[in-house]
Amino acid sequence: MSKIEVGQIYEGIVTKIASYGVFVSLPEGNSGMIHISELTNGYVKDINEFVNVGDKLKVKVLSVEGKSKIALSSKQASENDEKPKQKRPKPKTFNGGFGETDNTPKSFEDMMATFMKRSDEKIQDLNRSNNIKIGTTKRKR
Repeated sequence: MSKIEVGQIYEGIVTKIASYGVFVSLPEGNSGMIHISELTNGYVKDINEFVNVGDKLKVKVLSVEGKSKIALSSKQASENDEKPKQKRPKPKTFNGGFGETDNTPKSFEDMMATFMKRSDEKIQDLNRSNNIKIGTTKRKR
């Protein structure tokens, strides 16, 4: 194993992904870990949205403890370079907020008709519920 120096930037390959970070194989048999907070700028909810096993990453060595504990950062390694590529989900089109499952764009009139229909259904359900409660309630005299 060669000497890994703090502050140096290396190219590594992702070997394992855990919920708390990414393990990276470095040159000449060394390996280290990128904590989830050092993966990229911003909040990382799911590491798998940013990296896959086998991806090549530029990493900066933050610290070396002993022979085997190497802390890495891809965020700091790419500050001057372009930002790491993030896999982004397909954009969702606005469906009027009415829980429709299709993503086809709706006209305002269609969304309003859907809203009115669901609103009427909810009012009917509420009235039905209230009528049942009133009918089963017995008053003591």
